[in-house]
Amino acid sequence: MRTWGARRARAIMWICFAVLALCVSVAEAQTFPTRPITVVVPFGAGSGTDIACRVFNKGAEDDLKQTIIVEDRPGGAASVGATYVAHAAPDGYTLLCLGGGSVSKTFRKELSIDMLTDLTPVVQITRGSMFLIVRSDLPVKTAQDFVEFIRKNPGKYNYGSIASTQMMPMEVLKDKAGLSMVHVPYKSIGNVQQAFASGDIAAYVSNEVGLEALLSTGKIKFLAALDNERNPLKPDIPSAPEAGLSGVLAPFTQAYWAPAKTPVEIINRLNAAYNASLKTQATQDYLRNQGARPTGGPPKVQYDAIKAEHAYWAQAARIAKYEPE
Repeated sequence: MRTWGARRARAIMWICFAVLALCVSVAEAQTFPTRPITVVVPFGAGSGTDIACRVFNKGAEDDLKQTIIVEDRPGGAASVGATYVAHAAPDGYTLLCLGGGSVSKTFRKELSIDMLTDLTPVVQITRGSMFLIVRSDLPVKTAQDFVEFIRKNPGKYNYGSIASTQMMPMEVLKDKAGLSMVHVPYKSIGNVQQAFASGDIAAYVSNEVGLEALLSTGKIKFLAALDNERNPLKPDIPSAPEAGLSGVLAPFTQAYWAPAKTPVEIINRLNAAYNASLKTQATQDYLRNQGARPTGGPPKVQYDAIKAEHAYWAQAARIAKYEPE
């Protein structure tokens, strides 16, 4: 049987180890970073996320006084890159640039990670939403006009999509408003352009990327920003609640994540750097041009946003009877 003195010595030893580990952690955070940081983009080079990430990184580099390298790891609808970062060393030197709302088992049946437990948020850079877009030759001026028109013409009009996150909001709208529309999936934005031009589809949920020509010639119009707030790029377009479409959302965020168990001191240092990037002219100009709303703030902002997004998409998937791949 151990004596009281032996137990006391053992307890003191463990306390010393704990204090030493804490001191090492604090020291690392105070000197972090001492080498380049790699930010993984889970899409291909030249993608919207890849371009945005490089803009956001520049301001953070200036604040951290360290190089930030972008590494594109596309595949699995962002799950390949997200999984890679989740399994990386939790030391702050491998980050993920991704909103994360669509990385869940709602969309990927075999997904091996959970964004909210296997990763930890660093910062939310921005949030925004897609729009309800319709053909201009429809006899409608508002979202409610559109709802009434489609309701009076059940099954006569189609809507298009090239992604499940575009299809699901339309299915939510159909469910809430009692509409009958046929969903036509497309492989590319080029196909959607042709479908709009030929009159094959009446509606589409997206931003204006790839539709600029149709917009400039007046062949399509935006009826609502599918968010609880107006989009700063199109401030004259009503939000979903203002348009009478409460609960019909198509949200997205852009954010940074680190592996779970990354020391909080390092997370806070990275958070401060990217918040500093948000204040730079280059980042502000980029976000303004994209119609995205800058957010920033503590990591919890992104955690709460993605938790809410996951719940919304799960509900939308049930309504749409969507089966994950």
